[in-house]
Amino acid sequence: CTYCTFIEGDDEGYVKGALALARSLRKNACRHPLVVAATPTVPESLVARLAQESNVVVRRVEWLDPPPSLTTDSVLANPQFIRNFTKLRLWECLAGDWDKAVYLDADTVALQNLDDMFLAPAFSAVLDNMCADRDYHESKFQTPGVRNDAPAADPARSYFNAGVFIFEPGLEEFRDMTRALAS
Repeated sequence: CTYCTFIEGDDEGYVKGALALARSLRKNACRHPLVVAATPTVPESLVARLAQESNVVVRRVEWLDPPPSLTTDSVLANPQFIRNFTKLRLWECLAGDWDKAVYLDADTVALQNLDDMFLAPAFSAVLDNMCADRDYHESKFQTPGVRNDAPAADPARSYFNAGVFIFEPGLEEFRDMTRALAS
């Protein structure tokens, strides 16, 4: 099992967040390492800082472009998050080394031991209250809770939060997801 996060960019912002995350996991006696997936835009000097942490493993990942049919006007895409399609590379870069992973955005910190998250079934995530800005209306938002009331026919109301989720890495699932994006 491993924790993992994703960073991109050439400034220290995400790196500082990943360092805080790694240190909070260590401080709270989390038993598993933190794999940091770093895109080509992250300079080697910042990767070296991350690699100095005793519980961090850095993996370089290539960009994964979203499908051309997905535009920034789509309900499924927000320009601020479009590069996050590269998070799918985690299924690829962790495959074979770890059987289960807990993804945590680089702007999260552990306030207690999180190791029990590995007991959750894969794939597990929390429902997100997301819609395109142009479609914003409070009726589109879910009430927090354990029930997902979003009808399957309305994908705009069935997002999950991609900032924290549990998954099982694997090359076959990675290929299936990238194939689905391409179609």
